[in-house]
Amino acid sequence: VILLRNPDEDSEVTRRVDAAREVAFGRAALVEEVAGRGSSRLARLLSLVLLGDFTSVYLALLRGVDPTPVPPIEEVKRRLATPQGGA
Repeated sequence: VILLRNPDEDSEVTRRVDAAREVAFGRAALVEEVAGRGSSRLARLLSLVLLGDFTSVYLALLRGVDPTPVPPIEEVKRRLATPQGGA
């Protein structure tokens, strides 16, 4: 389990993540916490989003799963491929 943390997180968020960590320790082989990095709140948030994206892609590849199909994006592509006025 990887817990994504923001040093600026609200105390209620801290309480909830701490509770999740305590539950996970008894059930997961490993529990890691990663703090967002950057000089602004937005930079720290985006660093965590990027880490989550990279992690999910890497794990999918390790399991032999193609991480690229994203149903909503595939739907947009399908609609754009249809001539205007057609459905």
